Amino acid sequence: MNPAMRFVIFFIMTGISLLLGVMISFSVVAFVLGIPFSSLPTALLAPQNAKIALAANAIAAIISFLIPSWAVGFFAKGNIAHNMGFNKIGGLYKVLIVVVLAFSGLALSGALATATELIPIPKDWNDWAVALEESYKKAIAIKPDYAEAHSNLGNTLHQLGRLEDAKTSYNKAIAIKPDYVEAHSNRGNALRALKRPVEALASYDRALGIRPDDAQVLSNRGNALQDLKRPEEALESFDHALKIRPDFSEALNNRGKALWDLRRPAEALGSYERALQIKPDFAGAWIR
Repeated sequence: MNPAMRFVIFFIMTGISLLLGVMISFSVVAFVLGIPFSSLPTALLAPQNAKIALAANAIAAIISFLIPSWAVGFFAKGNIAHNMGFNKIGGLYKVLIVVVLAFSGLALSGALATATELIPIPKDWNDWAVALEESYKKAIAIKPDYAEAHSNLGNTLHQLGRLEDAKTSYNKAIAIKPDYVEAHSNRGNALRALKRPVEALASYDRALGIRPDDAQVLSNRGNALQDLKRPEEALESFDHALKIRPDFSEALNNRGKALWDLRRPAEALGSYERALQIKPDFAGAWIR
């Protein structure tokens, strides 16, 4: 088979397998999350599903690269191993073909790895969020010291990915109402998403200083400690949350991660299994 035909086969098969890889991997993710395929773009953009989105990209990238590579070897003259470059090959142009195909596959896989970041938010959802943002702004214009409106505006901005703006809204809510636990906690969530776990931890601690037995805040605090590579302290925080709320599947799942990091796999598995007993469709526990 001449070089031109190799390239034609490679790129045709790449186009087909790219679509196939995306469809297969994203269909699996939609099944695991228990949502319609049409709702998947929004779900993958959610911060809590970042690891699932990464796994979907990895599966799609593998499929999109392996199928065309195999096809080139299968349809080329000679045996597959030879054409895939596992046997000694002669001639500069043949070496060049192998190198170009390898780098082409690598480039395509890398491009696919950012696919979910390029998926647009469905227009109706985006319009709804923008309308909600405007509603909160109007409420604030009428009553500037409305702490709840500032905090809810922060939640909407966070969902839209405008994390710095969200943090600013939470700051305003806290300035008006210093004992506003939810605003402190949500500020911590925004700071975690901004990769600022030290500041996030401080926000969670302030929230717990006001309401010490808030299971959600304790679990969030444990996540921040995990980000800081402090699994022992994170485990204590998750355990505290579970004493308050034993059926808290999210805390059980996060506890499993802390135990895994502490090299206690049997206990980690037990924590994941308890999370699944409470919430069988909890994707986070399935993919650990």
